[in-house]
Amino acid sequence: MQYFLEYLQQQRENNYSDTHLLCGTFPCFRDANGLINKFNTHILSSEKINQLVNFLLTDKEKDKLRQTGSIIISKNFDKIGRYRVSIFYQTNGYGCIFRLIPNKLPHIQDLDMPSPIINLLTQTHGIILITGPNNSGKTTILNSIIDKINTNETKNIITLEDPIEYVHRMKKSLVVQREIGKHTLSYIDGMRDILKQDADMVFISEIKNHESMDMVIQLCESGYLVITSLHATDTKQSIERIIKMYPPEYQNTIQKHLSLILKGVMCQELIRNKDKLIPCREILIPDESIKLLLESGDLKGIHNEIKTSHQSGNILFDEYLLALYKKGDIDKDIFEKRVHNIKDIENMI
Repeated sequence: MQYFLEYLQQQRENNYSDTHLLCGTFPCFRDANGLINKFNTHILSSEKINQLVNFLLTDKEKDKLRQTGSIIISKNFDKIGRYRVSIFYQTNGYGCIFRLIPNKLPHIQDLDMPSPIINLLTQTHGIILITGPNNSGKTTILNSIIDKINTNETKNIITLEDPIEYVHRMKKSLVVQREIGKHTLSYIDGMRDILKQDADMVFISEIKNHESMDMVIQLCESGYLVITSLHATDTKQSIERIIKMYPPEYQNTIQKHLSLILKGVMCQELIRNKDKLIPCREILIPDESIKLLLESGDLKGIHNEIKTSHQSGNILFDEYLLALYKKGDIDKDIFEKRVHNIKDIENMI
C-alpha cells in the first residue's frame, strides 16, 4: 500500500485538490490551475487497485459498493492527513478519487463571509441554506460556521453528515457528529433522534428529498436552527429545488412553510482566475415582501426583489461578479464568461 500513500503525500505537499487512481490508467492529480496531470509513474494494474479498495473499505462498505456501484467515505492516514474518498466501478475496474481535506479548517474570516450571513447565526430557529454547484466550497463553509460557534458560544451542535469530512473537538460547545450509515441509518432517522437530544443548532450536509425536508420543517417549527446545503446555481433555483421535491398538490403548502422558516440563502461559486479560486456569491435575506412572494410561489418576483432590496444584504450573483471585476479580483474575460444575465447589471457597467 506504500505506493498510494506516496501519491497522497505529494498531493498534500503540493496542495493538489484531487488524486485519481483508476485501473488501467496512469495515476493523475488536479493541480492548482484546475488541470489534470499525470504522476511520473506507471499505469495502475487491476491487482493494485483491487488491493487498495480492500484496504480502504470495511466489509459493510464493500457490500454497499457491490450493491450500488459507488461509495463515498472519509479516511485518515497517519502522518499524511484526512481525505474524502470516492470509490466506484468504471470501464476497466475500480476507480478511487482522493479529495484533500485541509489539516486546518479555515477561519470564517479567511473565507470573507458576508456579514448578513454571519448575522443570521444569532437566530434561534429556522433554516439557513448554503448552496452552490459541485466543488463550490459548501462543506468548508458549513464546517467553518460550526468552528466559529464552537469557538465562541456554549451550544449543543449536532451534525448529520455523509461522510464526516472535518472532525471537530470540543472548544466551548458540544459538537456531536453523526455519519449516515455508521451512526444512524438515514438523515430522517438522525433528525428524528435530534428531537430528543437537547440540541441548539443542527447541521445537515445535504437535503435530498421531500421526506428529509419534512423533518427539517419539523425541527425548525420545534425551535431549532438548521443549517444545510443544496446543489443549485443561484438563490432562485435553491428555493425552486426544495419546492419541486414535492408533488404539485403539496407545493403551495411547502411555499407557505418556507415563507415562515427561511432565514437566508447564500449561493456560492468558486471562480478560477489564474491560480486562485475566488468566491462569487448570491445572497437572499427574506424581508416581508419577499416572504409574500415566496408564499405565492413567485420566484421571478423574488429575483427582481433582490435587485431592489440591497439594504438587507441581498445581492445577485452578477452584481457580486461585477464588483469582483471592478476590484481587479477577476479579469474581463472571466467576467464576460461567467456572467449569468447581463441585463441585470447593464446599468451598473
